[in-house]
Amino acid sequence: MTSGQEGQVDGDAAPATHGAEQWTGRYRGPDRRESMAAVDPFPLGLPLAAVLIVGLVTSFVLRWAPGTETALGAAGTVARIILAVAGLAAVLRWRLDRMSRSYWYGLAALAGALPLLAVTAADDAIDAVTYAWYVVTIPLVWRGNVAPEVDASLRLARTIGWAVLLAAGAVVVGAVDRTHTLALLLVAAPLLGLTTDLLLRYRRGSTANGRWYAPTLLATALAPLVGVASGTAAHEYGASGPMLLVAAGVAFTGSIAELHYAAARHQGLVLAATIARDDAVEQRSRQEAETADRLHEVRSRVAAIEGGVSVMRPPEEHETLSDAVRQEIERLRKLVAPSPRDEAGPFNVLDALRPTLVVAASSWPVDFSVPEDLMAIGRSDDLAQVVHGLIHNASKYAPGSPIEVTATVDGAHVLVHVDDHGAGVPRGERDLIFERGWRRAGEGPTGGYGLGLAIARELMTSVDGDLWVAPRPGGGARFTASLPAWAGLASVDGAAHRPGSTETPALTDEDRALARQRLRRSEGTS
Repeated sequence: MTSGQEGQVDGDAAPATHGAEQWTGRYRGPDRRESMAAVDPFPLGLPLAAVLIVGLVTSFVLRWAPGTETALGAAGTVARIILAVAGLAAVLRWRLDRMSRSYWYGLAALAGALPLLAVTAADDAIDAVTYAWYVVTIPLVWRGNVAPEVDASLRLARTIGWAVLLAAGAVVVGAVDRTHTLALLLVAAPLLGLTTDLLLRYRRGSTANGRWYAPTLLATALAPLVGVASGTAAHEYGASGPMLLVAAGVAFTGSIAELHYAAARHQGLVLAATIARDDAVEQRSRQEAETADRLHEVRSRVAAIEGGVSVMRPPEEHETLSDAVRQEIERLRKLVAPSPRDEAGPFNVLDALRPTLVVAASSWPVDFSVPEDLMAIGRSDDLAQVVHGLIHNASKYAPGSPIEVTATVDGAHVLVHVDDHGAGVPRGERDLIFERGWRRAGEGPTGGYGLGLAIARELMTSVDGDLWVAPRPGGGARFTASLPAWAGLASVDGAAHRPGSTETPALTDEDRALARQRLRRSEGTS
């Protein structure tokens, strides 16, 4: 911001949070500091001098040229209309960036139009309304002087309601009181004090906001003094008309300038947001095109691998592993193919996991126990993808640790557990690890992108399941994927099954021994 330090908070104040009502010394409300207008400091020397000079000249004119009150009073009427417009502009500025002095000084400027209500009334009515103007101005200006720089918690209707009640009471007091000049002089004294306080604050450079109101406040405080000094009644428009007109012109210029700055700032923010959005859309389009190109290459490679594996004639003892590899390639082909996702339905858990578990057992120390008759509701490929990812994570974060995959039924859900014997997941990270993009502190580029577990949980929750992690009994981590259990008839590989049937071929001990043999061979221990 500029030299007035507009919109800044005290050095020891913590930044506010979007959408939260906070009080941090000079800032209250949602954090909108980025939207504040950088207002150039409004010059005060010349306007203040003009108010004093015009007021002095007016008092001499009224004293030595009787009969000029009407002409000078017209200037007061015009001044109050201009003040009302300036007040509206200031309140609009507050609506844009919540600078609180614009709010309070804007309402005080609007209060300057109160005497217009009695412009054609008798002197007593003019006295009462003028007294109400002074009484309402005092608390508004005081509140503006002591208010935080920014305040988004203000309520315009509530403030106007209190001001109307205060003005009504002041009108009643002014109508009863017959010492009008003394009453007006008494309320002018606090206004002079508030003017001094405001000028001292500006001199200290604590704010650049609302400086335009200082000449108006000075003219308001001096108005009855000019009337008394000129020998006219303190309420006479002619006594303060020219002086108020100068102050109103300054207020109009300053408030419109602040409103212009605020509107221009918001327009710039909108333009910047639009450019950023367009850049993001363009970048996303490029990324989608690059992803489509990569998927095309991946599909080509998968098709080539699938064709090569299909013509292989492995020895009979490797037939189980070969079939598992073919099924894994088929699942991979579905993942990269631009086809709609399958609908959720009943499937056999062992049939869904068998290829993944057999292939995993050939590379990692994986042992598994899945009942043959376990049926779940969901998408079989999704469950296989999730379990594969959990096994891969276990091998990465607990290298060399045995990995155990088991499946059970717990009430209305099928639970698939992936256990390792590593260090486990700290309590404070058991929810964080499922957030997109989250990675442990200190993980380098090889730590992944923090997407796998988030995607896995989304796959499970999309079919009324879930995914979570808990400590493994005896040490380590236990990741559990849950799916709704199925208790009716289904068609699995073209054959009708009920829970409890044994028609699905089981994984034999020979198959598990073959997988372990492959693992030992890969480690050079066979």
